[in-house]
Amino acid sequence: MKIKALLILLLIISACSKPDKYDLSQIKSLNDLSAVIDSMKNDNVEMDMTSVVKEITGKGMHYRGVPVKSMMVYDNAIRIYTDSAAYSGKKLLEQLETENGFGNYKEGYNNQPEFTWENDVKYSLLTVNFVDGKNLAKMGEKDFSTLYITFPKKYNVPLANIYKEVKKYEEEPNYLLRISHYGCDYEIKIDGIVIEKFYEKEYNKDSFSLNHFLLTKGSHKLQINIKPAHQKTRFKEAASFEAKIIDNSIDSIVSQKNIRRGHLYEKKSRKHSFDMTFNANIPYNNNGWFTGENLRKEPKLKEKVIHLYEKLGKAFLDKDEALISSLYYDMTLETKQSYYHNDFKSSSETCEELLKFKDKMYKYTVSKDFEIKYSDDGKLIYTTPAENDKQGMLTITGKGFSESFNYFMYQPKNTNELKIIRK
Repeated sequence: MKIKALLILLLIISACSKPDKYDLSQIKSLNDLSAVIDSMKNDNVEMDMTSVVKEITGKGMHYRGVPVKSMMVYDNAIRIYTDSAAYSGKKLLEQLETENGFGNYKEGYNNQPEFTWENDVKYSLLTVNFVDGKNLAKMGEKDFSTLYITFPKKYNVPLANIYKEVKKYEEEPNYLLRISHYGCDYEIKIDGIVIEKFYEKEYNKDSFSLNHFLLTKGSHKLQINIKPAHQKTRFKEAASFEAKIIDNSIDSIVSQKNIRRGHLYEKKSRKHSFDMTFNANIPYNNNGWFTGENLRKEPKLKEKVIHLYEKLGKAFLDKDEALISSLYYDMTLETKQSYYHNDFKSSSETCEELLKFKDKMYKYTVSKDFEIKYSDDGKLIYTTPAENDKQGMLTITGKGFSESFNYFMYQPKNTNELKIIRK
């Protein structure tokens, strides 16, 4: 009789404990997720595992005691939905803040509050969905939350850990060039480097990030060359052009040039150029191409360009992660330093973006007929294929995709090979 009563008690305990069995906060990796799903299958938890995005709707899931209504499972991520009852949305936000501290806040789609937390284990995005509440301070009983957790793939190459080398500063100016123009085409140079060419039809507004071309603090010069749009011989009467350099970190205009409507027409100009000098108060120092060789004097430059792109294409084809990391390391480090991106997620995504090509491609081609554009001092070059049907110097091809690559290159002093340094 006692044994029968004990068995009944154990069954009751098991039944009572089952709703709280799966604490999803303990999922720290894809291996943890697989183990939880296997356990759920053994317990016959209701789930649909037949589609690409798998859905688990059975009972027993919670996040540190906060009831979870359902969970979607992706390749390397999960999406958790709380119940729309008993202040579950508010409780989940409180649990995440207790676990991770205050997250980075922004307004997302449809003005829904979003909070993010990230480290080298997982990236978490919480979206608050209002039903009763009007704001975070007054979250209602039925307001719920959606938690999206990404588990980044681990790569054992220096490129994946580049965020550890990026320095943060108290002041981090971010310089942008904003252009408004009508009836004009233009070319921009920064410190003698052509950074972009535009041939717009009519009126347009364009914005350019400058930081990744600024190696050190101090004076820098923009040169802007304007000519009539549509390959016309003269500017239209309504032609106008405005350029602003802005420190976007404090939304402050650093320098401005405005060519009023009709001025270019009145001058009967076929082209017009002007300079804008500004002081960049950047806190970092990038080596870049500063100590590079003058490549105008390099007799075998074309062969070296082809060799570098062949080397990169072969690295992708051979799935040589170490070589891919090495070829991209300096460019990636300096670019991320230019924009102060020292978060794990940014480095992980960059590494993933580059290394994914090696698993999809089956061939690569390198353009042998191309034009070379030099910076004014000859230290930096950019090449573009002469063939009209090619967009990049290196094209990698796989099943259902094709991707092209073009880079700025330089040759460090006392070396004999070109290096990728900017995109």
